Amino acid sequence: MSGSSTDPSRGTLVTAGGASRSLAATPTAMLQQTLKSSVLFAPIRKLHMDFRAKSSICCDMANIDDEVDPIKVRCALFALITARLEDAHMIAVKGQARDLNAAGTRTCITDIRSILDEAHIELDAVVQISQLNSGG
Repeated sequence: MSGSSTDPSRGTLVTAGGASRSLAATPTAMLQQTLKSSVLFAPIRKLHMDFRAKSSICCDMANIDDEVDPIKVRCALFALITARLEDAHMIAVKGQARDLNAAGTRTCITDIRSILDEAHIELDAVVQISQLNSGG
């Protein structure tokens, strides 16, 4: 709106032609008023609170590198991999049944693939931990 000015003391918007109207009638003010009275405004206020520049937490978070023993993590990951492979073994044995129908076969295949995917992720984590532990 070129040629218009605002007079906040009176709460009016004065246009170039000299006409004035209440600021409460401007689209921005109406939107703000709608948001304030709306149920949608509560999450917006929460976001404003969550993303403020200064943290509301008074102390620093713990440095994870100082508290994690990579050998314990590696051992735990291998224990998880062992458990997954045992689960896959159990499903593979079930898949050997002569009376297993096509749907049961598909379920066994899907379950074994899922377990192997999870084991692969854990193996990747072991590689990462080993590289961090060896410094390379």
